Amino acid sequence: MIEFLDCKINKTKPVATDIFLTFKDTEVGEKQFKFLENRLGDYILEIDSDCNMKSETRYNESSKVLLMSINITVPDNFLPESFNKSAELIAHYVTSFQRFYRKQKDLFISVNFRT
Repeated sequence: MIEFLDCKINKTKPVATDIFLTFKDTEVGEKQFKFLENRLGDYILEIDSDCNMKSETRYNESSKVLLMSINITVPDNFLPESFNKSAELIAHYVTSFQRFYRKQKDLFISVNFRT
């Protein structure tokens, strides 16, 4: 099951801000990891086209733990002025990634375990 671990926000560019999200899944086999690793980049299709995204994965085969880091670069004009609205945007990214990730896991199961 996917678990949200951490969020960091850094103003790293003159006109954009990076939102770093970290997730963990403790129920991933090696074949599933390879499938998911190749699919994570597709999450960019779920977010606004003016944003950029990079992902990084780390997999521990013996414990079957997958750590995922998602870096979303958001243009500053997309970021709300107030903290509450920014928190809503981050919550949106967290929940939309979790939903996307669950769909990818379901797709893996349906492709590999058809009856």
